[in-house]
Amino acid sequence: MPDRWKKFHIHLPKNHGWRTSKRGNSVFVADRGAVQFEFPRPWIIEPTDWGSIMLRDHPHPNENVRIEVSLIQLYNADGVPIRKTGAPVDWGIPLIHMYLKMVQNDPRDIIERGKLNEANSPEFEAVWQQIAYMDTEVCREIHSRTCFARANGVVAILTLDFWTEYSSTAYRVWREMMGTLKVGDYISDPTLSSRMN
Repeated sequence: MPDRWKKFHIHLPKNHGWRTSKRGNSVFVADRGAVQFEFPRPWIIEPTDWGSIMLRDHPHPNENVRIEVSLIQLYNADGVPIRKTGAPVDWGIPLIHMYLKMVQNDPRDIIERGKLNEANSPEFEAVWQQIAYMDTEVCREIHSRTCFARANGVVAILTLDFWTEYSSTAYRVWREMMGTLKVGDYISDPTLSSRMN
């Protein structure tokens, strides 16, 4: 585990206010609410060496479905996340343009690119796309869905990768993740509230 990551358990009081997840799921929360969503309870959560978090259905390298989570956050002049201050945010670029700019130099051997989808809600704006590419190490096709979801000075980048034969599982995980997604919240006391209602 990279040195900058620490794992610890928080015991919640009876009146903690956290939403109960769907049976068989757990709630993933990163950086005090910058991103939150449900994922299958048995999955393994590990930080990567490049600063993201990986959620896998099986230990690496035997995973069949995985989610990678990264964050882009805006900070004020004092180094405080904008989402903590509640200040209005002007990104200066439409989210779809941000997405296209970041994926235009994708080095993977892409064999299929799906249409761009918008999945906006009252709480955040989102754009996502599915691609298929070849894993050249094992000569096997991988499907990948990447979502950029933006609110309150945060862009959550969520990527779901899966082997073709695990599509039905992956689509169910995607629906539950997107259906419970929250972006850009700030939770001052994680023992008391998740605001995932």
